[in-house]
Amino acid sequence: MATTFEPTFEPSRNQFQKDLDLLQSVIRNKDVIPVDNISNKLIPTVQELSDDSEFQAYAQMVEQSIARETKSTMMRLQYINQLRKSITPDIPSTEECPSDILMPDIEDVTDTEQSILISAIADGDTELLQNFLTDLEPTKRNQLLRTRFMIKDGSSCLQLAIETEENQAEIFKILRLHMSRDTKREVAMLKDNFGDNALHTACQEGVLIFVQQLLANFTGEERLSLLVEKNSTGGNCLRVAAKLDRTDVLNFLLKQLSKNPAMLRKAVFEECTAAVDKTVGHALVTRTSDISLESLRTLAEYMWKASSLKELLFQSEKSHTLLQMLLSVPCESESRELLVMAKLVLLIQLADLVDATEEMMWCCRKYTDYNSALNYLAGQPQHSGVLSEYFLQQVALNTSKPKTILDYILLKDKSQGENAIHKAAKANNLQLLHVLIKKIPSKLHMQYFLKRNNSGSTPLHLAAYNTNTMPVFRRILKYFDANQRHQLILDTDIEGNTPVLIAFITGNLDVVNCLLKEDWVPKRMIFPLMCARNNVGWSIIHLSCIRLAGDELLESVLNFMSYLPGIKLSPLILHIDDNGNTALHLAALLYRPAVVKALLHYLKPHEKRAYLLKRNKDGLVASQLCEMPDEIVVKYLEPLKKQDWAEDDLIYKRDYSKKQQTK
Repeated sequence: MATTFEPTFEPSRNQFQKDLDLLQSVIRNKDVIPVDNISNKLIPTVQELSDDSEFQAYAQMVEQSIARETKSTMMRLQYINQLRKSITPDIPSTEECPSDILMPDIEDVTDTEQSILISAIADGDTELLQNFLTDLEPTKRNQLLRTRFMIKDGSSCLQLAIETEENQAEIFKILRLHMSRDTKREVAMLKDNFGDNALHTACQEGVLIFVQQLLANFTGEERLSLLVEKNSTGGNCLRVAAKLDRTDVLNFLLKQLSKNPAMLRKAVFEECTAAVDKTVGHALVTRTSDISLESLRTLAEYMWKASSLKELLFQSEKSHTLLQMLLSVPCESESRELLVMAKLVLLIQLADLVDATEEMMWCCRKYTDYNSALNYLAGQPQHSGVLSEYFLQQVALNTSKPKTILDYILLKDKSQGENAIHKAAKANNLQLLHVLIKKIPSKLHMQYFLKRNNSGSTPLHLAAYNTNTMPVFRRILKYFDANQRHQLILDTDIEGNTPVLIAFITGNLDVVNCLLKEDWVPKRMIFPLMCARNNVGWSIIHLSCIRLAGDELLESVLNFMSYLPGIKLSPLILHIDDNGNTALHLAALLYRPAVVKALLHYLKPHEKRAYLLKRNKDGLVASQLCEMPDEIVVKYLEPLKKQDWAEDDLIYKRDYSKKQQTK
């Protein structure tokens, strides 16, 4: 007896519900036209016209335009009068609206017919539509119904009917009743400017009866071909329906496609080029509605029957797995987290059916820069931590020796060389960081938090980049004693920047205040911390001159350092970088007189003169840098480009300072 999906899957449903109920309880309990210059008008002709003929041609164009509008209005009046007569038969027709107005036998009548048809559909006017189509000669009617309306993005009449808000079903029915079988087939396959046909539109609107009626005029193989037809972005009907909260449409499409497993796989795995969630599976795991969970289960059932369940879980080699996509979904609310949790439980059970749980957990592909599923979870800081705890527990349970959970935590991506700890620090993911710490033996904490990415940055360096990551910056320091903090705080990246120097470069001064005001740094560490220089010779004094955080920044830094016992400010102020520039050179380069004043304030008279006359490697004193061209600004501030500053940003720093001084 052949194995079926349900008998194998049903026991998992019970366990799925038990796991989900348990996890839910844990989460919920957590804390016009111009006529004055006619000679310049463009006339549709290929011969040169005299002034009189040119005027006549233009006037003729205006007359034709007026005639077309008049004809259109008269046709509308005819049908409106007919409707009035049918509603009030005892009232005679008025002279203004005679009932025997005839269809004008003039040119451009097609435009008028299109206008009436579009208006009737848009207004949901079933009576006008019925009378209009009945009075048309059959050949002309079929021609009109097969038209793509360019003023409506090239849509067909059926697409307009599906998208209308009034009497949608009746309008759709009337249009199809006036079509021959061949016309129905042709109109169903017409594509608009976006590559969508009527079936795409019906799936987008989520109306099952329209989908069924559109397919009714096609044979079995034709239906399947129509279902996998792609629009301009590569999305087929199944992919379009997956983004809706309508399981009936999705189920119907899957049932039709399941008659041909090859067609089913094609529809499920064809990628939509204009979306991150490229395939049907991706769309369902990233949907935020509760219905998407059952839709995902239904899709899995059909793929199981087609012997393609594992292929569904892993997708193509050039795409994210379903697990990676799921764990990249933000969990801004409890309900969102519960849904992600439920889908996670389902994916683990599905992987277990095909003996691929461990493979799914550890899958890291070149297309995704070899990011593990845990790395994607680390980039989403809003969850409660229960999700992380459960996921890592499943990793541990489904990992065989010699692989360990510690190896999994240390898996690095390819582009940045970051593991889950790096990504959690960068994203301020406190919950995951706390879970990871518990998984790592205490004797290995320091070793793991000194791991570097491709830029030589440790997790503490990454946490120093912006104010959003201050909570995780503090949390990291709490895990270590004074000596270990000393090592972490003075540790440098590949550019020689300590976390404090990074904070000055990026403007995250909260890091400095955190270190000094909260007694994270022993007194003996303050001097080396404040005097540290990076590979281009910049100290916090240089960086205070560069930062546009207000002229008070440098003064505040110098004032603080002047109170430190045993520290002489002169050598620090006189220090030069690799271009021979002192902080005074940089202040002059960026046109910041208040900063110059603050620097000179802490120097003795003889030191001031020597400081003002000090030349850099290009033989320039500070005063000569005040009006330098943009190229010089970029040259001297080029190290900032390694911190994601563009050249325009460097020039803007100088121009902004000048503007502020002008004010």
